[in-house]
Amino acid sequence: MTVNKMKIVWMILISLLQPSVLSAAPRKYLFVNDRWIESTYRVHRTIHQPEREWERPVLVPEHPWEFNVVTVYGTVHRRENGALQMWYLSWARMGQQTRTFICYAESKDGFRWTKPDLGLVDFEGSKKNNIVIEFPKGALDGSTVIFDPDDPDPKRRYKMLFYAEGKDKYADIPNGLFAAFSPDGINFNFAERTVSPGTGDRTNLIFDRGAEFPYVAYTRDYDMMRQIHGRGIYRTQSKDFLNWSRPELILHPDLGDDADLQFYGMGAFPYEGIYLGWVQVLHTEKDFNDLQLVVSEDNKTWQRTMPRQNFLSVGQSGRWDQRWVGFSSNPPIVMHEKLWFYYEGRNYAHNMRYPLPYSAIGVATLRIDGFASIDARFMSGGLTTKAINYKGESLYLNLTNRTYSGYTNNPPSAWIKVEVQDETGKPIPGMTLAECPPLQVDSTRHQVNLPESALAAQRGKRIKLKFELVNSSLYSFWFE
Repeated sequence: MTVNKMKIVWMILISLLQPSVLSAAPRKYLFVNDRWIESTYRVHRTIHQPEREWERPVLVPEHPWEFNVVTVYGTVHRRENGALQMWYLSWARMGQQTRTFICYAESKDGFRWTKPDLGLVDFEGSKKNNIVIEFPKGALDGSTVIFDPDDPDPKRRYKMLFYAEGKDKYADIPNGLFAAFSPDGINFNFAERTVSPGTGDRTNLIFDRGAEFPYVAYTRDYDMMRQIHGRGIYRTQSKDFLNWSRPELILHPDLGDDADLQFYGMGAFPYEGIYLGWVQVLHTEKDFNDLQLVVSEDNKTWQRTMPRQNFLSVGQSGRWDQRWVGFSSNPPIVMHEKLWFYYEGRNYAHNMRYPLPYSAIGVATLRIDGFASIDARFMSGGLTTKAINYKGESLYLNLTNRTYSGYTNNPPSAWIKVEVQDETGKPIPGMTLAECPPLQVDSTRHQVNLPESALAAQRGKRIKLKFELVNSSLYSFWFE
């Protein structure tokens, strides 16, 4: 065997032995679960909700084909030039018939949206509307879009998955998920067959570029009610977007939940080397939906964050989102140094009869990495990480200081300290807690001033970090 051939063989063997991206060190270390936590004392985890910064929704029903319902059973995508595209669902009540449409909107700033006249679909004798699809097979639901810039066919770079029911000339085709493709996100052609027969109506896509199965959908299975006697979350995957695996059950309520809970839908996205997602929780008896956070290391096995605090609650009584909330299918969009979540809100849920409930689309924002934090109050608390491979880079923190009420004997103080330890937990001279000045800052990107010589000596070794906190919150840390 020649030297070159031997090199090729070794390269192949090494590549096969390399761990997957998510089993290696993440880009950032978040505290949404205990993956990198070895021990803690006098601290707790808080799940933070995105904040509704605007009382008004950013997109409302205003045209006859929208009646009084627009909902992000759909997607918001940010183009390379910064402009945003939105695909959303509308329901138009026509006498005793309800027609459903997938519509399209655009925005430059994420707040002011326009609905262009596309001239594609007839509505009551005119194509002057922003409808992109009215599927001739029947009722539409759960439309979700991904942008795949690496597809060699430019006509397939926008991919849509949606649910449709049979009627008219498509009555013999099974209900389920259908695929559609577009070069621009406006002109779609759909495969005139069910790509996932029987799969349910509440579906969200995740695009995991580079994975063996880059297309994953979280949906429902036709056998769901027999299996779990209610709604749960099923996962299906595909290599080509046309052939999908049989959905597998991945999440359903357990003994820690109220007996009337159902999992209505789920969305997910890659985030800093892990996967995050949200579950839409239906409180059946009171008939309202809210959202909880979930996390995964491999996009297959999912855990609900602890504690099971809401990630987004319904709005207050009298608001347009008082009974129902749900996010769009896309990852959060970074805008103005925050994470923007587009969400649907409704003033009523399942039990409302004619007219349909009012539904609009709003925005809620979250601190960068702000999904969960480790918090300490007036008594110092601590957290020590598991051993981490250190590559000789600077340490950054996402942190904030707060003063909690309820303790007035001493003047309020708030700070965080960090200590670098070796693999066995022994503090490294020059980087101990006693030598770390208190960090009193509110920053999503704060570089910790550690001695360069002491850090350089740890390059290529495994280290632990110990944090001590008083009246402070720690969201994430990373090396850069």
